[in-house]
Amino acid sequence: MTLKIFLFGAFVSVLLAPLVRMSRTTSRNLTLEAGDLQSQIIEYIQSIVYLRATNNVGVLFSRLSSSIGRLGNTELKNDFLHTIVKVINEPVAALILAFLIYQNVVVESKELTGIMLLVFALHRLLARMLMLQGEWQRFNAFLGSLEKVENTLSEFEGNLETRGHISYRGFNEAIRFEGVSLKFGEKTILSEVSLDIPKNKTIGIVGPSGAGKSSFFNLVTGLIDPTGGRVLVDGENFASFDKGSFRQTIGFVPQDPVILNDSLFNNINLWRLPTEEKATEEKVKNAMVSAGCERLIPQLDSFLGERGIRLSGGERQRIAIAREILIGPEILILDEATSALDSQSEEIVQASLELLRNKCTILIIAHRLSTVVDCDIIHTFDAGKVVASGTFKELYDDKFSLFRTLCDKQGVRPDGI
Repeated sequence: MTLKIFLFGAFVSVLLAPLVRMSRTTSRNLTLEAGDLQSQIIEYIQSIVYLRATNNVGVLFSRLSSSIGRLGNTELKNDFLHTIVKVINEPVAALILAFLIYQNVVVESKELTGIMLLVFALHRLLARMLMLQGEWQRFNAFLGSLEKVENTLSEFEGNLETRGHISYRGFNEAIRFEGVSLKFGEKTILSEVSLDIPKNKTIGIVGPSGAGKSSFFNLVTGLIDPTGGRVLVDGENFASFDKGSFRQTIGFVPQDPVILNDSLFNNINLWRLPTEEKATEEKVKNAMVSAGCERLIPQLDSFLGERGIRLSGGERQRIAIAREILIGPEILILDEATSALDSQSEEIVQASLELLRNKCTILIIAHRLSTVVDCDIIHTFDAGKVVASGTFKELYDDKFSLFRTLCDKQGVRPDGI
């Protein structure tokens, strides 16, 4: 009897071997795709400020959706193979049992009462009922998590970003801040900020840590709304414009630039232009030349590693600048873009920016004052207020000003002094 069962088991194993091999391969693919998706989600979260500020959320979301779709298809395939093996196993087991009963009762004339078959059937039915009960218990075990997700989604829906109805077409004169204030609860972040950002000028925003520079950036890009005052674009209230169309005109280079674990070409193009067209490749190369990273052109198809681990700090910044040059932004914002670079790398980045002067509006938010020496106008922030405005020399000449104090600490002087 034992030998017969063993032989039947071996036969079933041989019969199911191809399905088992397919299931093993699918399981490995599932693990790889899940890891890739997790990596993309982490990149997405780490890059969310850049993506929102430049209205590129949809671009990476499409990439993320494709990965989710592939993972879902692989999971379906894996579950399908698992189900087939399970479905085949049970009928084969029943056939084996029936054969053994037939062998013992009919062929060998051994006594076996019908009650044993009834008991067996009831046993199988009871097992199914217990399995159904187990699945219901499992559902209830996850019910709290489902309710938490539902509540979180409801909270998100209640805090959706408000957008105006006018499509943004660019500005001709200036973006003006009139008495703009920003509060979080009882804490005042910015107070009565009034300044202009003229078209095609280079503007510097400086000040000590905690002065409100980053909050000003969030207001410029519309990531947050002011709690007082107003922002005007050529005299039109910024709140009237669709923020998405406004952000499409913004280029943003942060201190820690967004570098994806993908090819150099995709990191610069960011899937915004058709990837298969020869013209796109030429535009990417031209942008790299303008950004001072033409040495990397032969490596367009090379993967850059997690967060650009294969690149130097200067190369990462120049790639980020090339990405923005590619789309020709109306406003280019640099948020501490050179603060982590050595002097030589900073000079190369500054030379790249010089090519963009008077071609677009450049907003430089900086702690390192050597970055803003050539700005057309500089606004000094302190404790959430604009305490001084002027050219670098004008601000430096005020010996008792905060700006002069910051310059002396950093050993920075105007050209010719």
